[in-house]
Amino acid sequence: MREGPGILDPWLYDNFATPEGRSRALADLESAKSVLDFEIRRYSTAKSAIEYQRNQAKSKINQAGFAIKDISVEQAQSIRLVEAGMAREAAVLASSMEHAQLIRREYTKMFGENNDPLIKNLLDISV
Repeated sequence: MREGPGILDPWLYDNFATPEGRSRALADLESAKSVLDFEIRRYSTAKSAIEYQRNQAKSKINQAGFAIKDISVEQAQSIRLVEAGMAREAAVLASSMEHAQLIRREYTKMFGENNDPLIKNLLDISV
């Protein structure tokens, strides 16, 4: 039984001294070449399939990268909007506190430093 490409040692082809030996050697070489050509086509097909799959994977990776970038930009914009809203709310709260303190000072001026609990409670409720 032959293994590998099927080419034998020269002495099995009559050391190429006879036409029959050379003919058998040529037939074995042609047979081995056809086997090798088939294997080359098979590996070439497998290589093409692998390259296609690699390109598909690269494309999906690129798409995922763009999606992540888009999501990151959207998140950054959302964070900026929330921060701006919080800054506005903080400014409104600070303004309200300043206004309340101003009103309290004005009421205190109007009523004087009165220690009457009723007036103190009214100031606390209104301001």
